[in-house]
Amino acid sequence: MRLLSKYKYSYKELSLKLQRTEGAIQRRICDLGIKERPVKANNHIKWTAEEFKKLGEMIKSSYKYEEMSDVLDKSAKAIRGRVFDYYLTERLDKVRAYIGNGQFGDNLPDRTIKYKRFMSDEDKEKVKVLLSMLAGEIKCVAKENSNVESEYADFWQKEYCTHWDSVKGCTANEKDCDSCTSFNRIDPQFCKRCGITFFERKSNDICNACRSARIKQAQRKYAILNQKRSVI
Repeated sequence: MRLLSKYKYSYKELSLKLQRTEGAIQRRICDLGIKERPVKANNHIKWTAEEFKKLGEMIKSSYKYEEMSDVLDKSAKAIRGRVFDYYLTERLDKVRAYIGNGQFGDNLPDRTIKYKRFMSDEDKEKVKVLLSMLAGEIKCVAKENSNVESEYADFWQKEYCTHWDSVKGCTANEKDCDSCTSFNRIDPQFCKRCGITFFERKSNDICNACRSARIKQAQRKYAILNQKRSVI
C-alpha cells in the first residue's frame, strides 16, 4: 500500500521489490480493495517481429511469464495480454499445442462471436451481416408465434402509436385502442438518403428501403472483393 501510494511503480517494478508475481500482486490489490493502482506501462510501443519470434521460442521452451518478462523487457501482464489476443488463452501448455513446430502467430484458433473484437475487419463485417440476418429471423418467428395481431386486428390506430409492439402488443397495457388514453402518435422522420418522409417507432436517419439498399450494396462489394482475393 505504501508503494502504491507513491504512484511511481509499475507491476513489473512491484514484482521485483516484493518478490511476488504480477498476477499475485493484482489479485491482492483487488482482495484488499485498494483504490491506488500501479503506473501503467506505455502500451503504444509496437512489438517487433524479432520479439514475436523470441516469444514463440520461449513458449516452446517452457518459459514462465515472469522469465519472458526479463528477456523481452515487458511486463508479464503485457505478455499475457498479447498471448491471449492471438490464442484466446493464457495457459502456456495450450498455446504450445497450438504453435506446434511453427512460430508465434501460427495455427490460431477460430474466433467465435464472443471474441469478435479479436477478429479481422473482414470477419467482423461478415459476423455483423450474419447477426442482422439472425435477428430478423428471430423477429419473424416471434411474430408468427404471437397472437396479438389477431387480437388487435380491428384497431387500425395501433399502427400509428409508439406503444404498439408487433410481438408484445400494447406496451402501455391498454385493453383496446377505442378506450385507450395512452395513445402517442409516431412522429414523422425524414430519410437523409432519399429525402422521403417515413414513420417508424425507432429513430432512424434513413428509411427501411434505403437500409435494405445499403445492405445489398455492402453484400455486392464484399462479393467483388472476395472474388478478387481468390483470383490473386
